Amino acid sequence: MTDNQRLQHALEIALDAGEQIRAARHGRDFGHRYKGGEELVTDIDVAVDRRIGERLEAIFPGEARLSEELAPDRSALAVEGPLWVVDPIDGTVNFAHGLAHVAVSIAWLEHGQARIGVVHAPFLGETYTAIHGEGAWRNGETIHASRRQDLSRSLVATGFPTAATADRHRCAAWPRCSITARMCAATAPRHSTCATSPADDWTPTTRASRRGTSRPAG
Repeated sequence: MTDNQRLQHALEIALDAGEQIRAARHGRDFGHRYKGGEELVTDIDVAVDRRIGERLEAIFPGEARLSEELAPDRSALAVEGPLWVVDPIDGTVNFAHGLAHVAVSIAWLEHGQARIGVVHAPFLGETYTAIHGEGAWRNGETIHASRRQDLSRSLVATGFPTAATADRHRCAAWPRCSITARMCAATAPRHSTCATSPADDWTPTTRASRRGTSRPAG
């Protein structure tokens, strides 16, 4: 199966999950709990994770998965071969409080290399897709990240998760930027909109930010 065919399957699954999320928000009928005493998880996170997993298994039987709620073992990242990485609801706090910045994120990796990705924001009406080496799109239209090279003249967007303190190393760069903008929490849509918004870069302030780049590929 080609990368493009896999992307189309992942896109259909993400759109279906988005409808499930919209219906749950409309009904306002879901419970919640806290992981580790501080990270909000709703019944819908788990239900959407399960639905995505079932659909992936039906189309790609036996392929490994790493997902936020039902398969969170990060050792799966060391798997040689195909791996699906899923965040069923990126922006759970936003979802639970009626805010729009919520997304379904699905990516497929092969031998540790990200090959395709989908970020679907059901309340914003925006769907971002990408194929390694071919490009990225928003609602089917080609997008790309800023080509600005001078940090001192860049617009940098950032965000603070519920229980994180600012990353001092990245915050130290802010005075060299012309403007720093605060964006609504939910990592995947923030990353994606970096290729379509006025922002030249997005700098997260989580521990995870130290492990990778802040600029999306494309």
